[in-house]
Amino acid sequence: MDGKKGKASLIPCHPGLFITTELIQEAGLDIPEIAEMLGVTASAVADLVDGKTRLTPEMALRLEKAFDLKMELLLPIQAWYDAVQMRARWDEVEAPVFDWEQHLAKADAAAKGKRGEKVAPQAGFEPAT
Repeated sequence: MDGKKGKASLIPCHPGLFITTELIQEAGLDIPEIAEMLGVTASAVADLVDGKTRLTPEMALRLEKAFDLKMELLLPIQAWYDAVQMRARWDEVEAPVFDWEQHLAKADAAAKGKRGEKVAPQAGFEPAT
């Protein structure tokens, strides 16, 4: 549980674990065999299954062509994994909160001004004359 009552938090695995389960354990293939079938180096496959590198769209396509593992299945696993990893760094990332209310009020005032309508002055905003 993530601290919110009644809400479970799933933690995604790295797509390398999925590849390990499906190709190495279930199909009985080893890393050099997989690499040869994919046309990549054994270290590229090892880094992927060890979670050291991301699953790229190109690698996902190679997996689809060689093993019929659909890109539409593999790439969302990577995206979900990346999102959870990034969210864990929430406090490290600085970004100001966008003030939608103020932005929309300015845009509305500007549109009214272009149409020749009378615009009520707003705090911190001087309409163009």
